Amino acid sequence: MRVIAIALFVTLTVVSATAQFKLYEKGIDAYQAKDYPNAISLLNEYLDKTTRDKAFDVEVRYYVALSYFKTQYYTSSVREFDKALQLGHKNVGNINWFMAKAYAELKANKESIECYSKAIDLIKDPTNQAKLYQERATQYEKQGSSALVISDLNQSLALDKNNADATQMLERLTTEKGSRGFGQENVKADKKTGVAQTDKEASKIQPVNQTPAKPNAPGETAVLLKEPKTTDTKSEEPKKSLPTSANENKVQNVVPPPSTVVVQKEAEKKPNAEGALATEGKVQAGKQLSNTQQPVVTKTDEKASPAPAPAIPAQPTLADEYKDEKRYALVIGNSSYKFVQPLKNASNDANDMAAELQNSNFEVIKVIDGDYIKMRDAFRKFNELLNNGPKDQTVGLFYYAGHGLQNEGENYLVPIDADVKYDDDIPRMCLPMQRVVLANMERSSTRMNIVVMDACRNNPFPSSSRSTGNAGLAEIKRAKGSFIAYATAPGSTASDGTGRNGLYTQELLKAMKRPGRTIESVFKEVRYNVLKLSDEKQNTWDSSNIIGDFYFKF
Repeated sequence: MRVIAIALFVTLTVVSATAQFKLYEKGIDAYQAKDYPNAISLLNEYLDKTTRDKAFDVEVRYYVALSYFKTQYYTSSVREFDKALQLGHKNVGNINWFMAKAYAELKANKESIECYSKAIDLIKDPTNQAKLYQERATQYEKQGSSALVISDLNQSLALDKNNADATQMLERLTTEKGSRGFGQENVKADKKTGVAQTDKEASKIQPVNQTPAKPNAPGETAVLLKEPKTTDTKSEEPKKSLPTSANENKVQNVVPPPSTVVVQKEAEKKPNAEGALATEGKVQAGKQLSNTQQPVVTKTDEKASPAPAPAIPAQPTLADEYKDEKRYALVIGNSSYKFVQPLKNASNDANDMAAELQNSNFEVIKVIDGDYIKMRDAFRKFNELLNNGPKDQTVGLFYYAGHGLQNEGENYLVPIDADVKYDDDIPRMCLPMQRVVLANMERSSTRMNIVVMDACRNNPFPSSSRSTGNAGLAEIKRAKGSFIAYATAPGSTASDGTGRNGLYTQELLKAMKRPGRTIESVFKEVRYNVLKLSDEKQNTWDSSNIIGDFYFKF
């Protein structure tokens, strides 16, 4: 009988493994057919199988990441590429290139530059290296690092003189920015190489003496799509150039009035000392002439009056930058427990937090005194909102105040109707934080996930076995694009408080009201105030792996 049971188990295992491998093959086939949404669905379904052959995980993660990238789900793409690297994927250089481009789309310039730097060190093909340098220069320009921009463009053109993007970028810097408009440094062209340099870099940057080679054969792991060309939208106030003598007409850097006749100083365009073509016969408003450019002389019957200086556009505010962001929150506060000690402040905390989040442009789902069914239904609705939000422009926030406990390394949220007597009651009557909440948030369209746990109170079920313990909550595994905050350090407990709100939520509500502060600054202030007000007995905790910035108030 035992032999038969073993044989049956082996047979079922083989059948299951075969079915899962077919799922894997279908996912790869969908990717090859450019059916990226179906590839994502099939490969994620494969990863959900607990009995899968995990030897394939590294390639599955890679293809899931590529599929997310192709469908412009950049946050999810970064997360999956990162997991592929952790599993030891060999194509490290190109993965970092993809991650750099994804970070750039997410406006995470620092992370983008870091990944470009790693890719440059690993990808040795000169043509691809030239492209990497040019793309990194674009990120440096967004940071205002002028010397680094020029250095990277020099490297790019030294590796591949036919790099059109680098050439166009240099022309823009030398013409549109003017002689001293870029980072307050002169942008000059080396007379021998024709490569633009700043004053600071001209004496020390030498072109790389390397002959460009042909690129590798195109493929998913070697060639990337071109990024959209970036253009500088900042305008500068025009400056007036002085006449060369008292008898000449005054030359001004303005658009001539309609009645004037523009006369070219020379019949042909000649390169000036800055390495750029001077525009003869036209003067554009808002652009500064270099000292060596030929002046444009205008003749008119009447004395020409200068056109008014164009208005300098206002810098975009934080509200402008995040105007397309969609925000969704699920707030749960459980106080009226049926089988364990009620909590005084949890429902107040949830009500006040929901109101403050609504004031911060969140669409809020609120549950007060949720039983198991009500909480499960709220999670389902919350997940639907996150999945239907605009990709990489959606922020999801989950806040929980109530009883929580840990069992075998997993944190559980305790509904008001939970009646736990033994360890095996916990998975049946409570909701697992990692699997039900965070895992679904990670798979959604969000660019950032925020989890706030004001649930680190003592174990409400002391009669259950010692594996549950009285040590608060376990630390939640960090995920890409997630900010996880606890009312107290993992493994510790916090009191329910004596006022309307618990101490942690009380200080969090105060800090959230102050505008123009990043999420990291908000929770640092909370930590300082809670530690001070509790006589250093309660130390809050947060774990961050977010991409980009987030502001509760602008």
